[in-house]
Amino acid sequence: MDKRILLPFITQHLCWIPGRLLLHIFGHLRVYGKENLPMSEGPLIFASNHMSELDGILILAAFGVFSPLTPLIYVSREKSFYRQTLFKKFLFLGGGAVFRALGGYPAIVGLKDYSKSLAMHEDILKQGNRVCIFPEGKIPNPNEERPIKGGIGYLVCSAKAKVVPFRVCGGYDLNWKTFFGGKLNLSIEVLPPLDHDALIRGENLGSVDTYKNISRKILKVIYSAPNRDPR
Repeated sequence: MDKRILLPFITQHLCWIPGRLLLHIFGHLRVYGKENLPMSEGPLIFASNHMSELDGILILAAFGVFSPLTPLIYVSREKSFYRQTLFKKFLFLGGGAVFRALGGYPAIVGLKDYSKSLAMHEDILKQGNRVCIFPEGKIPNPNEERPIKGGIGYLVCSAKAKVVPFRVCGGYDLNWKTFFGGKLNLSIEVLPPLDHDALIRGENLGSVDTYKNISRKILKVIYSAPNRDPR
């Protein structure tokens, strides 16, 4: 097993049971559409809307404890991007060692070249592994236009990967303090997979606009799913 995914494989399996239990008790987590999780070989991208800093954990909780789809390698951002909450300080202990152990590897920003900024994630996918990415690139402000990033479009094209969309509902901009308040109703829905060929159909491959168009297609599917937030 690739050493980059060996530690996340161990860590994610060890954390699954206590994490799932906490999400059930304090978040009242409900999971829909588990039948849409693919069991096929080959590169897979898990794509979700971004509601809070716990979204990566929610996605992992949608799988079974011994799911062959794990480990997930997350496309994250550099340390300076995140608010310095106690949770984030914990993740970046040892120069980000904890984050990497959980599967979080940052894209390299400022290069203006997806093949360089996402080189590690692309390589992971081409080896037939799974990558999780949030197409919006950040938690969007509900009062502003939704951001569109092209990273997922690039990975779809370069790795010829299938995309499994997720819709997360409840707990916007959630943090650990509000989480342990126990008044949440979190849900996550696994949506039918999107084939690589369908996503690139009609696109002029190789341009940033193309990658952003593919991202728009994926986000359209995600936000067309029912909002299961009961509020």
